[in-house]
Amino acid sequence: MKSFKSRASRLAARGAILLLLAGCDSSDPVLSGLPSPSSSATADPVQTAGPAEAFVPPRLDWTPEQFDVSFRAGWTPDEARSAMGQPDEMQEAAWYRASKLVTVDRWTYETESGRLELLWSKEGRPQLRDAIFYGRTPEGERSSYVPAMGAQKEASSSEENAPARQAKLRIGQRVSATVATVGYDMRAGAKPIYNYMALPGRPVTLVALTREMAEVDDDGFRSWIPVWYLTGESGQVHEIAPRLLQVGEEGATAVWYPGAVDAVASLSAGDRVYAVQVYADWLGVAVPDRVSDGGYGLLWVRADRLREVHGVSASFEPSLPAAADEAAAYVRSALGIGAKRERTEALLGPPTAVERSGNVAMPGQLQTLETWRYENEEALLELTWAEDGTLRNERFRDWTGYKDFGNDEWAALPEGQVPKAERLQAEASAPHPFADTRQTEARWRTALPLPYNYLIGLAGSTLLVAGEDGGFSGMHEDSRLYGLDRETGRMLWQHSFGYAEHLYALSGDGRTIAFAKRIAEEPEGTGATYRLYALNPSNGDVRWSRDLKFQGAVGDVRLTAAGSKLGLSYTVFEGEGESRKVTTYLEARQLDTGNRLWGQELDGEGGLVLQDGRMPYFVVGLGATGAAQGTLTAFRAEDGRRMWRLNERAPIDTFDDGAIQFDPRNLTAGPGGYWTRQQDDLILADKATGRPKVSLASPAQSRLTILNDRYALLAVPQDGKTWYASEEGSTALLDLPSGRSLWSMPGLAADGLIDGGDLYVRMDGKLVKVDLRTGDVRWASEYGISGKMVPHSGILVVESMPDVIAVDKTNGKVLYRFGGIRIGSYDFPPQRQAYGLLTVLDGSLYAGSSNGTFARLD
Repeated sequence: MKSFKSRASRLAARGAILLLLAGCDSSDPVLSGLPSPSSSATADPVQTAGPAEAFVPPRLDWTPEQFDVSFRAGWTPDEARSAMGQPDEMQEAAWYRASKLVTVDRWTYETESGRLELLWSKEGRPQLRDAIFYGRTPEGERSSYVPAMGAQKEASSSEENAPARQAKLRIGQRVSATVATVGYDMRAGAKPIYNYMALPGRPVTLVALTREMAEVDDDGFRSWIPVWYLTGESGQVHEIAPRLLQVGEEGATAVWYPGAVDAVASLSAGDRVYAVQVYADWLGVAVPDRVSDGGYGLLWVRADRLREVHGVSASFEPSLPAAADEAAAYVRSALGIGAKRERTEALLGPPTAVERSGNVAMPGQLQTLETWRYENEEALLELTWAEDGTLRNERFRDWTGYKDFGNDEWAALPEGQVPKAERLQAEASAPHPFADTRQTEARWRTALPLPYNYLIGLAGSTLLVAGEDGGFSGMHEDSRLYGLDRETGRMLWQHSFGYAEHLYALSGDGRTIAFAKRIAEEPEGTGATYRLYALNPSNGDVRWSRDLKFQGAVGDVRLTAAGSKLGLSYTVFEGEGESRKVTTYLEARQLDTGNRLWGQELDGEGGLVLQDGRMPYFVVGLGATGAAQGTLTAFRAEDGRRMWRLNERAPIDTFDDGAIQFDPRNLTAGPGGYWTRQQDDLILADKATGRPKVSLASPAQSRLTILNDRYALLAVPQDGKTWYASEEGSTALLDLPSGRSLWSMPGLAADGLIDGGDLYVRMDGKLVKVDLRTGDVRWASEYGISGKMVPHSGILVVESMPDVIAVDKTNGKVLYRFGGIRIGSYDFPPQRQAYGLLTVLDGSLYAGSSNGTFARLD
């Protein structure tokens, strides 16, 4: 095959070639006689004079020119087949679109001397997302040809890439960036989208070349970077003190690298840029987004086109530039993974606040790093430093939520994992509540071995705190329970569950806590041994211990308390198929001695209803949740006597059920009964008799939030989705004793609290204050929150993970952010732990964490 023609010769031969240019002039005679593109094309649609006859070029001698003639970006798969024939191979593949992993169909056309690859989206109507033609140069080197599509406005080939040719870069070669630079998605939109950070020295595979860009593959993640940064010449740049400059005259352009030809952004006289690097007579600058009409990293402008701005400081002390788009461009251009502390402080000045990050180690380990925060009313920048003093993570956000990029998610990944950058659109991110950090004095802070810590109960003067490593499924390594002294925060004792789940029960008087832990398992599921033991919560001393050996395939072991009695249930499976027998075993023991009191054998699969230890009975549910044949039976704790039974009723796991939400710890209120389900009704059964105390109609996919003994919120979606995925619905305030709806308002409530005559609620992700009596909205916040809220010291303390913020109850304004308090929720946390992030007891605020601490603030 002949070598690819130069850009000039291809354009000269345009009468015989269709270049895939987005937004081509519809009067161009070259376009006549070709099929019209689909209206769902990625690039701007190309208008044609009429339908075309199918043309299938000879497959054996395809060239880029014939590729252009036979193909266009707007085609549907059917149109592509009609024009180009059936592909030789079709397979499903994964593809990143602006940092989002999507599934695509890859078509491959093989020729004698080349290969054409097409990627089609699978979202809705298929659209072409990427295309590349591979061939060979006369010297036998693999070459690439990329058609015009998305941000690639003109087709170009690797033969036109002068820096690659001089540096002897070849398709398929392992290469690395000489200096840090950013990468772009060139296909997801009409402009390049910042989606990658190229680390100096990190090996990547060179996938394709155009005139000035190189596509690299970093362990499955593809991005386009300016090719110059893969050459040794880019290592000759010099960092300079930041300078604020203005464009001196019309006609100046910003390009990808010194000497590049294609304009990335056109600049007007008076436009402001920030210079941070120099190379020969070129300046590396940050171009504000409103000037570049895009979100770019470092661009280059000839130095003679710029002039100094007098009377304006360029030191950026003590904070970021005032305008958010200037700040965003400055961060993308001046910073990068691996940046030094000294250089960063020279660029930005001293940070507003310094604190510790969330956990950066894998599950089962704990490691936090120093984090710098730069805060102002427009934007927020967070920088996390590796132990060697280089920048490991960065995240930039503006108040509107439009700009949100960085690699903060990298913090939980192994060392060496490539950081990805992401830019969110306005509709994808609610505005974030920015506020100055206030270093609030804590009465005490305790460092714990695992990152995620939650208050789950109180035993006299001992705080019971659950610890989790943040892992889930196969990544989970450790769970623990701690006893902390309430006055000093000193750890009194700790118990590790290891890989196993939490199984513990606290007596009604808080004087004994019992644990169950599997210590051995027989081969092929023929039995298991559990250790059952109890501790004194005040000092961790062991009161008693028993090893219990169960026969058969054991499943669903549960542990709970009723006053001074301990209940244990487990299910045993015997046989297979129709002869399979399932038995649920229930036994009770004295909590302070471990002596067995009684036992029961129940036909069917089920288990104890997890409950607060002050409840009077052991309640066992049998049958699938929500099934008509399900039953609930209450047994007296002292002797196992059956007290009541409910047929066609299923239990609600108040620790984990998404249909009903309330605090099952009952730290401030006594138990009210057992919540149960009957078809679409939620029923509160009297704890002593089982009779209905409250009966509420709860439509499918709805969520009930219990506020106190009198009020509840019922959120009902109206689009058929579940309450957590729905975007349309209404919320009613219910009077629990009567079941009546007092008022209703649009939106879906997820959390709420009553303080005086006011209701504070998280409605559609935002904080809203409502008059409890009338339902009138007093104020609605402009920002999004992500958790619960508690009243404390005259303010509203609100979870906005990972931050905790103080909100003025009179107007909803954010007052400040609590410094050093970092909270977080690992995947699929039980409700009992999610409620423990923020808790107020006797005037003190207890804060959980995602960085290994637990704190008390008075």
